[in-house]
Amino acid sequence: MADYTITLNVSGPSPASLDVSAGDKVTFVNNVGAATTVSFSGNSPFVPKADIQLASGASSSKKNVNGTKGTDTYDYTAPSPERNTRSGTIRVN
Repeated sequence: MADYTITLNVSGPSPASLDVSAGDKVTFVNNVGAATTVSFSGNSPFVPKADIQLASGASSSKKNVNGTKGTDTYDYTAPSPERNTRSGTIRVN
């Protein structure tokens, strides 16, 4: 089991794509300069499934990866100067 960090930046997430396995843990770090919410389209790789709300500069708790294999896409909104939605993927192997 491994721990991973996804940093949410104005230009997009880093890493933009992450491969994980069941039992791994993922932490999200908000580096966009404003509060944001990470939303999953379709399935979520985490138990329990829920959007992740992050204050500016905050980190989430470690999220446990479930055992459902597949690719899950998430979105978050970055503020000005180009307020726009950014996306990333998490693939459960």
